[in-house]
Order: sequence, then structure tokens, then C-alpha cells
Amino acid sequence: MEAADIFAAVFLVATVAAPPLVWMAVLFLRLRYSLPHFVGWLLVILLVRLQWRATLPRRPFPLPADRGAVIVCNHRSSIDPLYVQALLDRTVHWFVAKEYFAIPGVGWFLRFCGAIPTTRGGQDTAAVKMAIRYLKQGDCVGLLPEGRINMTENTLLPVRPGAALLAMQARVPVIPMYIIGSPFDCYFWTPFLMTARSEARVGRPIEISARAADGAKRDKSEAARQAILAVAREMCRLAGAPGFPVRLAGRDFRPSDEQIKRDHTAFRARKRAARQNARR
Repeated sequence: MEAADIFAAVFLVATVAAPPLVWMAVLFLRLRYSLPHFVGWLLVILLVRLQWRATLPRRPFPLPADRGAVIVCNHRSSIDPLYVQALLDRTVHWFVAKEYFAIPGVGWFLRFCGAIPTTRGGQDTAAVKMAIRYLKQGDCVGLLPEGRINMTENTLLPVRPGAALLAMQARVPVIPMYIIGSPFDCYFWTPFLMTARSEARVGRPIEISARAADGAKRDKSEAARQAILAVAREMCRLAGAPGFPVRLAGRDFRPSDEQIKRDHTAFRARKRAARQNARR
């Protein structure tokens, strides 16, 4: 091959590659990610946009550049946090049970993502302090107030007030989201083998009174309960079900193994029926 041909080939490759490389460089400078986290964020965008064909809001996420927020969304699939991360210009820290950090590979991934290790079933003071520190430095903390994947036909399961309490203590807003059509088939890994047509909707930030954070413990608890109900109503509005009767979960609410098994059975039955109807 002559020098002119080599030069022409190099020039052609550079011309084709330059625009996406420049776009990625500008995006990297604009977003608040380290280089490894930026690469991970790009992979999340590819999954959410291409594999799960998500429609994402065109408007910027309603979050000031110098302020953190507690982000809450419904929980229909193990991949719901990826939809949230796809919309943010900074890392979202999620509470994850401590035992998962002990699993080889999984623990490394969770630490890479900035997950917050917490004790399952009960308030973990160290985890809460870590979350507040992230929020005060301008990062985001994500919570799933339903507490488990919703396999029912209800818009929302009963919600817990932890997200509102956390926002009160850190003096940051709560931003509700609702994800429609995220894929799931009873196991945490199945969405990565599935396609979907999904949508992520973002609601208006909800400020919780700073006075509530300074009140007595009973007053703070009541303020948190009322705040999370307001957040849940906004989530239902985003889902297109503004009249859905939102409820608080009981203080010690944890579904039994039998209840989860019944939910799995009913969920699979609805999926089979939907596939049969689609073939007709």
C-alpha cells in the first residue's frame, strides 16, 4: 500500500471517529464522574436506551448543580436504579444489604458504584450517617420506598418513610420518579437477557420543611410520614393513576416467604396470559 493510500485511510478513520470522541470528551467534562464511572455511565445509557428502549425526559433533571437530593422511584425490576442513574450527572448512592458486599465480584461492583452497606431490617446509624454525608457534599442518594419488587397489579405497594426522614436530616429535596415497563421475570439477572419498551418519568422536587427536622422525635416521625405520602401521590400521578390510594407500610412490615411465593405465582400467570393474548 502506498503512503498516499495509508494517509487517506488514516484520515478517513480520524474523520469518522473524531465527532463521537469529541462529544464524549465534552460530556465527560460536563458531568461529575471520574473516568471509570463515566465509562460505566455510558454502558448504562446503552442498556437503558438500546436494550430496554427507554423514553427519558428531555428536560434536565430538576436538581441544582451544587445540591444533593434523595431520589425515590417505584420498584418493578432489579434494574430500576439504572434508569435513575441514566438521568443524573453524578453518582447515585443506593442502600444495599451488607451481606451482598461479601460476595466476590458483587462486593467489588457495589463498592465501585458507591453503594451504602446497611443492615437489613432496622435502622443502621452508620449507613444513615454515610448517606447524609453524601447528600451534604452534593451527591444523590436513591431509595425504593416500597421495600421490595412490586409484582402485583397495584400502582404502588405501601411505602416506608425512610426517604423523607433522610431528606429532613440532610435538608435536601425529595425527587420522585416512576418507571413504566422495566423488564423483569422473577430473578435479578433476567432483565439483562430481556428487551422492553419502557419509560422513566420525573416529578417535581418536594421540599420538606426544615422546621420538621428540628422538631421533637414524634413530630419528625409524623412529618416524615406525611411527606412520604405526598411523594407517593406524586409518583402515582406520574404513573397516570392520580387517584390510587397510597398507604404507609407497617413499622415491622416484611412479607412472608409464602406471600412472596404467591406474588411470584400470580406474576408468572399474568405474564403467560399476556403472551397468549399477544399471539392472538
